[in-house]
Amino acid sequence: MPTPAKVAVIGSGLAGLSLSYILSTITRSTKDGDVPVFEVHLFEKAASLGMDAASIPVKCLCKGCTGDLNSKEAHFKEFEGRMDVPMRSFFPEYYPAMTKLYNHLKLPYISSPSSVTYINLNNLNNPSEVNDPTIPISLPQQFPHTSKSSETAKYSAEIFSHSEYFSFSSYKIPFIENTFPLPDLPSLSKIFTTLIGLIVSTVSLVFATSTKKGSPNTSTFKRITNSIQIVYEYIRLLFICKIALARGELVSYDRSDPPNLIKKKNGKTLQKMTLKEFFEIYEFSELFYKDTFYPFCAVACTCTFDTLDAFPAVVILDYIARCFPFSRMSFIKSGIIEVCNRLSKPVHSIHTSTTIKSVTQISPTQLVVVSDSESEGVTSDTFSHVVFATQANQALRILQYDYTNTDEARVMSPTIKLESPPFNELSDLEKQKQSDNLSKQVGFLQTFRYEKSLVVCHTDQRLLPVNEESWRCMTLSKFQTFDPSATKNVPSNDSNSQYKGYDPTRVAMCTHLTALTFPSFGQVSKDSLLFLQTTNPIIFPHPSKTLSTTWFERCIVTMESKRAIDEDLDRVQGLNRHWFVGSFAFPGVPLLEGCVASSWKVACRLVELECLGGRMGLEEKLLESDTNTRIVKEAEKVGIKFEYVAPPVLSTKKVDWWFVVFWVAFSGLVVLLMLGMHSFGQLVGLNL
Repeated sequence: MPTPAKVAVIGSGLAGLSLSYILSTITRSTKDGDVPVFEVHLFEKAASLGMDAASIPVKCLCKGCTGDLNSKEAHFKEFEGRMDVPMRSFFPEYYPAMTKLYNHLKLPYISSPSSVTYINLNNLNNPSEVNDPTIPISLPQQFPHTSKSSETAKYSAEIFSHSEYFSFSSYKIPFIENTFPLPDLPSLSKIFTTLIGLIVSTVSLVFATSTKKGSPNTSTFKRITNSIQIVYEYIRLLFICKIALARGELVSYDRSDPPNLIKKKNGKTLQKMTLKEFFEIYEFSELFYKDTFYPFCAVACTCTFDTLDAFPAVVILDYIARCFPFSRMSFIKSGIIEVCNRLSKPVHSIHTSTTIKSVTQISPTQLVVVSDSESEGVTSDTFSHVVFATQANQALRILQYDYTNTDEARVMSPTIKLESPPFNELSDLEKQKQSDNLSKQVGFLQTFRYEKSLVVCHTDQRLLPVNEESWRCMTLSKFQTFDPSATKNVPSNDSNSQYKGYDPTRVAMCTHLTALTFPSFGQVSKDSLLFLQTTNPIIFPHPSKTLSTTWFERCIVTMESKRAIDEDLDRVQGLNRHWFVGSFAFPGVPLLEGCVASSWKVACRLVELECLGGRMGLEEKLLESDTNTRIVKEAEKVGIKFEYVAPPVLSTKKVDWWFVVFWVAFSGLVVLLMLGMHSFGQLVGLNL
């Protein structure tokens, strides 16, 4: 009976859990029954699985429920009482591999209304003193990290005035599951009052019937004109994105399906444009792309506006083209903890509170992993493959240690004490090849940058719009006016800085009203206890109302990292039997879909090596969608069974027929409106 191949998976986020689950459920048919092909060991440095490590329990609002707010073992009678941190929302249209995995696990998910209110924060006195992101918590040296609120935290909601300038809500389209966003306009009474005020004011000025200083309140009128302009430019952006997607100009998720390179009016293709260049070339207004689009994307990508400027345009445009306007923002109904439970159930061994010290190849088919756990201390074990399901910068730290130390230093350093160091069977020529391979992988990982973000869970309603009627699922806030010189003391985002934070003047603050997503979290009312989750806070909640603060790191896409994914990723996969999975290891915006899709690609490659003897000759070929399909078919011929098979990757070219129908209907409505106005003008004798 074949011995299962031992695989070490480092990291238990969604990527590590997905790969561990996929490999653990692959079996081989034998005369004695089905036997596992892989023996998976999952390593996590935190005390619990990484995907759910920052989530917190919250008090049930029912009087009959009991539980300690800060205890992860709290028991609640009526609902899970747990807030996912961060909120794990997804669009099924952009997440086919993850959606299929959730369906396979029989995890129900719910659609949430995509509603947003945009707010400008004015009258900021000194952001460096009042809103220093190092103040609420003692900054840790490792990320992600969770800590309780500090009693010395400064909070300053009172010094801001909230200026709402746009909002929208989504409505379900009859007979289908899709939704469509529409702007929120003032009530008819407000519109009528504003028009009357403008007319009276204009007449007064023209005929000098009043000498009273001042002007009428035009905020309602401005809100209407803003909404009209934003909607027009949003539809225009959708049209450009959909056309580019249909022509295959955006992101390629399959090497056999490269993008079309069509030059635009500036002589560049979309592939060569940054997001800022795109909006400037296509002459979008600042009201739309800086005040409306950027805050939304900065929250989706968890990055600063400056970083968003340098994003490859095709990455964001592809996301918009595939998700909007009929997107369904979805959440797992039972919470991320249930995802962790079901994905980890078939895994052979899970090692929590365990730090990986080094990974060393000692033979062409064996690697030694040295780990340090709280329960067992420093130990080592041999594996056939090691998969880094971590952030790129975390994998880099482990591999750089191997790359910069000799065999003896790696296993005999003062921090790594083994009773019997492993014997290295590699020849000098093989050691040189190993070093060259490490150099390639280190160079690849160095192309990825990360930015810090802070997530605060709290119950402070001052971070919501002042007017309860303006409360939406998400509130996006940004500075409208600030003194740039006051930001000199804001913590640097430089990776070499001890205090790593974000510039509060260059981010969008997003506050998620959880009760609008999960009704079990209570009624939406100023008189209710509302559980809120704020990302990158500009205004900090009161310490007494803060439940938790958590730092995260998020991979950002640059032109260099996009090139590395397109050209180098598949070439460094498997060198020295090292593999890389995660949100960064997949084309497009680094999101949860990349975790599952990259895990599936690596799982197929491991099956090809361990079950098919590498006979398909894929060592020097790029992994493509049809390659994974061929591996599955060939493996099934020799008795290999898969519980989960990922769907084909997203196609480079795609026509959104729903949008075509919408565009035709919208254009027809405009034509009818114009004809109606023309007929009315002729009827009353106006020359229109």
